[in-house]
Amino acid sequence: MEKYITWYRLLIKSWMKRKSSWLQLAGLLLVVALVGQVKIPDINNTVIGLCNEDGAFVQEVIESLQTGESVFQFQVYSDSEEMQQAVIRGELEGGFIFEKGLEKDLQKGKRKKLITVITTPLTTKGAVAKETVFAAFFERYSQDILLEQEETVFGREDAEVSEALLKKNQEYLKSDEIFRLDFEEVAGKGTEAATGADTFPVRGMAALLIFVMILLEHGKKFEQKDCVFEKALMQREKMAFELLRYVSTATIPALASAGLIMITGNGVFFLKEILGMVIFIIVCAIWVFLIGKLFRNGTTYASWIMTLVIGNLLLCPVFLNISQYVPALGYIGCIFPVGMYLRLF
Repeated sequence: MEKYITWYRLLIKSWMKRKSSWLQLAGLLLVVALVGQVKIPDINNTVIGLCNEDGAFVQEVIESLQTGESVFQFQVYSDSEEMQQAVIRGELEGGFIFEKGLEKDLQKGKRKKLITVITTPLTTKGAVAKETVFAAFFERYSQDILLEQEETVFGREDAEVSEALLKKNQEYLKSDEIFRLDFEEVAGKGTEAATGADTFPVRGMAALLIFVMILLEHGKKFEQKDCVFEKALMQREKMAFELLRYVSTATIPALASAGLIMITGNGVFFLKEILGMVIFIIVCAIWVFLIGKLFRNGTTYASWIMTLVIGNLLLCPVFLNISQYVPALGYIGCIFPVGMYLRLF
């Protein structure tokens, strides 16, 4: 055992002396830190931002949206730039800016560039939000249209006629005479499936890059200059030395990643993260050791590295939990070390 500990310490020192090792570590920390700053929008987010840059006319629309029945929650912003940043950060599903001078433009007959809509490119709820906001807007605007067209239709403007038109308009809006909706509740399986939608971008990216480091370390087996000592060992010692080489390669990056995971707020508690990383690098070393036996030359192995990386990225819940759509692929993802780590820890 003392011999193996000595080998491990020497391998760590050897790793620390290589400039490429520190460049890999710096790249890992940079990527994980950047991913940690990215906020993945919540699929259940239904908050919509509203920014009134006009006046009383728009305020009536906003009050109608806030008091009406809707699946969306409406949050009012006084600064359009602040609202836009909230959409980018994923705090809002979308935002609507009622441009300054909107009411005057409507009176002049202008119908374009009155409302600015801000949404993310992949939103689906944004289209529904637009229908909801525009419906409330046209509900309020319908009163002005009736009054504007009163003289054209009746040939004169009259207070009694105006009152009758507005009263009838409100009756139509509040009744189901024109539009009627029937609601029916049905049982579904979405509640249970939602629990499988968890993804772990920060922890997953850290684990994936450590996995890549071990893959690259295994590739050095095909270089004669790096394996002279190893080839001089007995078969059992050769296997132990190879495994220790993989573990030593991932030790410092794993510790640094565990610390960064905690700093970015994606960890549970430090001891658990350390334990998870220790088990991960051991499993990863054994996995690479066994899979590496399938490759006989460096060219073939190098061509398969990208396939293995993409396989981990797609099948493991790093940015996408594919098991939500194809459950069988979720089990296949557990074959990879990254999948085991993310699902167990």
